[in-house]
Amino acid sequence: MNRRSGFVLDRIIRDEPRLRALRRTGLLDTPPEVTFDRVTKLICRVLGVPVALVSLVDQDRQFFKSASGLPEPWASHRETPLSHSFCQHVVASRTALAVEDARSHPLVRDSHAIRDLGAVAYLGMPLALPNGHVIGALCAIDTVPRSWTAAEVETLCDLAAVTMDEIALRQLNGDLAARVDQEVAEREAALAERSKARRLEALGQLAGSVAHDINNVLQAANGGIRLAAKRLERDPATARHLLNAALEAMDRGALVTRRLLSLAGRGVLFPEHIDAAVMLTDLRGVLSLSKGAVVVVQVDAADDLPPVVADRAQLETVLKALAANACEAMPDGGILTLTAAVETVCGGTPHRAHLQPGRYLRLEIADSGTGMSVQTLSRAVEPFFTTKEVGNATGLGLAAASSFGEQSGGGFAIESELGRGTTATLWLPQAGVEDAEEGPDRRSPPASLSKYRILLVDDDPMVLRVFEAQLAEAGHAVVAAGRGAAALAVLDSGEVVDLLVSDLSMPDMDGLELIQAAQKRRPGLPAVLITGHPIGAVASANQGAQTAAFQLMHKPVSGPYLVDQVAAILDGALPR
Repeated sequence: MNRRSGFVLDRIIRDEPRLRALRRTGLLDTPPEVTFDRVTKLICRVLGVPVALVSLVDQDRQFFKSASGLPEPWASHRETPLSHSFCQHVVASRTALAVEDARSHPLVRDSHAIRDLGAVAYLGMPLALPNGHVIGALCAIDTVPRSWTAAEVETLCDLAAVTMDEIALRQLNGDLAARVDQEVAEREAALAERSKARRLEALGQLAGSVAHDINNVLQAANGGIRLAAKRLERDPATARHLLNAALEAMDRGALVTRRLLSLAGRGVLFPEHIDAAVMLTDLRGVLSLSKGAVVVVQVDAADDLPPVVADRAQLETVLKALAANACEAMPDGGILTLTAAVETVCGGTPHRAHLQPGRYLRLEIADSGTGMSVQTLSRAVEPFFTTKEVGNATGLGLAAASSFGEQSGGGFAIESELGRGTTATLWLPQAGVEDAEEGPDRRSPPASLSKYRILLVDDDPMVLRVFEAQLAEAGHAVVAAGRGAAALAVLDSGEVVDLLVSDLSMPDMDGLELIQAAQKRRPGLPAVLITGHPIGAVASANQGAQTAAFQLMHKPVSGPYLVDQVAAILDGALPR
């Protein structure tokens, strides 16, 4: 082969569109497969040749997708350089190549395949894709000179067509799978975008609802306090009444934040013993007054039910929300049944609310309303999912109920059938025998009358001033500091301190870091950490740090509660 022919051959073999088409087949450098091996074995048997190849011609090598009868080490390598390739000429010419004796054939007489592979006679058929690109050759090789008959050429041509059908089918399947993956990805992206939009819309509704509640709290507290300040001297009784109303408003504000945190599973619960039968009876009274004769409210609860352990405010909120949903499902009236019953969960049998073995009180709110479809029921407890019109609901009621049940150590489930009503069930743990003996109205012992020296730290001047006044009112001596560094300076000066009370979130040094540093200086120093953040924030702040000993309190903290807790901590920590 002369230099010009060699240049043309090299240009065709290295043609980039042809090489891209070859790589798109996904066959290069893949393991042997029975489908292709059957073809090469059939060629050897039918044509009576020692070697048959499915050869894919790359830019500088030929890769054998199948090789029957090829000598070692080439059989193990499954490829040769193009210096050993007759098939490259089939690719370049795009037609069949028949060689009777390679040792004298002008195209291949200089090929190393004669010496290293024993190739003397050769018959090759092009493997052409539907787009026209020739990616290789199906060939038969003999080690002695041979004249190829027309029947043999036709047989190899048919087998090359079968081989290409297999390759084309695989490529079609691959393209189809890629297209399906792309369409699925696009559809999932569109669904995610729509879901994000729905969530943002629901968050907007939630923000509006929260803003409404908080603004009501601020209005009541601000108005009450300002009026009380004006009437404090001339009308003390009215001033006290206004201040009490402001306190109640602020308690409602605290409940709003607790409900939000509870929905996220990060809320702080204040469990107590609750008589569920009494709570359901009270709820019936409220509903009967608001719904009149349209909805008949029934209570089915024995008088001797054991108390449950739960957060009273959160439980009231959940039950009212579930009852409100039930009433809305009965626009033309119906029956609303409030049920409380004991349930014992045994191990070994999965519970529909995934409860752990134990004793629970089952609270059910059942209505005879419109019910839900299977599709709606499957999404009912998803946060932000609602079937109501935009602006009329946030889609958080059932999600909050489910989260509350799980956080309380119980569970939640909902059953419904279109046209046959809905039953929402909340499981809460029963009080233990010893706890039940204490009763639901047990009280903390009175605070000690002892007076202590307290180091108080908070970066918010207003909060610092209020806490300082509350502790001073109880007779304690308070050393106030606005930063962690200032508090440590107090300790380093030798000041006597019985207790450290610190906020969590402060610049430069947070409350945990301060407590750790303080307890290194004063081992055994009792500490209280106060935070408005959810529990997870405290865990994250302490992750990887040396554990500090402290009692955790969550804002808002009332003055009497703070004073009682300080007394309880110090009366048990200091020698008397």
